[in-house]
Amino acid sequence: MATMGSGKFSKRAKLFFANYPNEGFNEANLVQLCSQFGDVGDCFMGKGFAFVVMDYRHNAELAKTQLGKLTIPPMTTPLDVRWAASNCCLKVENLHSSVSNEILHESFSQFGEVERAVVVVDAQKRVSKGYGYVELVNSQLTQRLANRLQKEFLILPGSPVPVKVGLTELEDEDVGMPESRVKERARAKREETGPAHMAKARGPQPPSSPSAPRAAPCTAPCTTPRAP
Repeated sequence: MATMGSGKFSKRAKLFFANYPNEGFNEANLVQLCSQFGDVGDCFMGKGFAFVVMDYRHNAELAKTQLGKLTIPPMTTPLDVRWAASNCCLKVENLHSSVSNEILHESFSQFGEVERAVVVVDAQKRVSKGYGYVELVNSQLTQRLANRLQKEFLILPGSPVPVKVGLTELEDEDVGMPESRVKERARAKREETGPAHMAKARGPQPPSSPSAPRAAPCTAPCTTPRAP
């Protein structure tokens, strides 16, 4: 099954740069610096900031660490090097404990290409926290899917409760919950409920019929008609 964000030139290997000289430092200079740590797939330089996509995450990590110590004259402080924020990320809540990175990836692949999927785990207990992140290949697909899942339900294996999905920024750097960590009992529960599937969300309920007005109280003496 596909792994998450492990391909060459993925968004997980994208770096943000700032605090470099406005004059005498151009895109070619930045590419030359980054090329010490791996192949550069793309470089964009704006006014006072830049983005570089490295070939692999581990090379990007090395570039981030080393170049973050570099000061380029006439600057007096080091380069500002950070992971580039992603605008293609969804936060997925209400995950069953049996949902692994792989299951989350597979469940969302029906909507389009998934760059990365990770289930957030408790650092001490190494169990799922019940939510995760899915990063798609582009922002348009991400926005469309976020809108769709406000109107329809997506039910993942292991639980009849639909997942809650919303736009977010990916902050978690953990490996998440690989399939190898899922316990047998939880996996059996997941298999009982079947694969991920869609269900229509319930629309607005029609207003209830107004109740019949109560008869006004009788103020005059009331008589009961006699039977003929």
